Amino acid sequence: MKHHRIFTLTLVHAALMLTTAAETFAAPALGSRPAAAAMVNALDFNPTASDATTAIQAAIDTGTAQVLIPYTGSAWIVRPLFARRSSA
Repeated sequence: MKHHRIFTLTLVHAALMLTTAAETFAAPALGSRPAAAAMVNALDFNPTASDATTAIQAAIDTGTAQVLIPYTGSAWIVRPLFARRSSA
């Protein structure tokens, strides 16, 4: 059986958070964040000002439940992103 991940974008406290639809969780309280193990920060993958696609895609590909895309003072320039099929 093939499983596809569907992503939802949520604006949380001046940061964009990418979350898989398969994850079930309560909405975070204002100013709170999920446990560190459940989230990956896209900045950890060294995005560039001209194109952050590779960094965000690498963060998604870790398989984490949430990818944090923090506000950095300017727009993130991104080409299309893909949810890759899990090998499981």
